[in-house]
Amino acid sequence: MDAIMEKANAARTERPDLNAESIQFRAISNDYTVPDDVCESYEAVYNMLAEVDAAYQN
Repeated sequence: MDAIMEKANAARTERPDLNAESIQFRAISNDYTVPDDVCESYEAVYNMLAEVDAAYQN
């Protein structure tokens, strides 16, 4: 997460290059598939990450 924040801060008003991080998040989370046995907070984080990733990709 520190690397993402550093890239975002360095980019200032430009769009930061977060493609590598997005790819890694999608791989780790199986494309943001929420596991069946998680709490609501865990599910909310997955959904938030999926929304941020979708917004970034557009």
